[in-house]
Amino acid sequence: MRNPPLMRNPIAPAANALTFLTIFGSRNFGQERPPTPATIWWFAPIGATIGAALAAIHWGTHELWPAAIAGSAVIAADLIITGALHIDGTADTADGLAAHKAQPQRLEIMAEPAVGAFGIAAVVTVLLLRASIFAQTSINPVSIIAIWALSRILATLIMASLDYVRPHGLAKSLSASASWWLALWLLPPAAALVVVADLNGAIALAAAVTASALIAWFAYRRLGGFTGDILGATIVSSETAALLALVT
Repeated sequence: MRNPPLMRNPIAPAANALTFLTIFGSRNFGQERPPTPATIWWFAPIGATIGAALAAIHWGTHELWPAAIAGSAVIAADLIITGALHIDGTADTADGLAAHKAQPQRLEIMAEPAVGAFGIAAVVTVLLLRASIFAQTSINPVSIIAIWALSRILATLIMASLDYVRPHGLAKSLSASASWWLALWLLPPAAALVVVADLNGAIALAAAVTASALIAWFAYRRLGGFTGDILGATIVSSETAALLALVT
């Protein structure tokens, strides 16, 4: 197990993580501002920041509009902030993993800009579920923050567990710094979920971890490792599973 890197200058890795996970930051990420060993350690704080923004939007829109519109507004905000990157990864992952093809053809399918039937079905299902969940006012804002941090941590643990299967890519550079020490980041969001949501919080935590593990298992079996799309699917799937557990 590799030791966590020293973070003497947190600004560059924090900016790297912000660029990787959102629409903000340098447009030439990987060129004029390459990833540093500490970049991956900022995934959880950036995830929590996104969650905090969505929690504020969730509260504000429910004060202004009917529940259905408020729920849709939260989903739209999440897609805008992340540049729809994770939902795009979910679509590509569904198309690639569900295809009855060999590993090279699966990777080709995932690299294509067009979205297939499996991808469309996955995206529509996920967005409808999330909009319905966010239409409810019972979700504690702290839970949203914790889940959005948790989903990014689970993505980093996939990088620590599996090989990157493409010859090039930003995720490959980041995975070189991935370590199971990153699991330490699980403690704050896990504690927050249990404190604010009691048993449902514990179930939400287990649901997120289970969803992430299933994505990782399928990726290993059908691709031999992970891609950036797999990370996006992990983030979306673990968030959705945790949200469903909270409102059940």
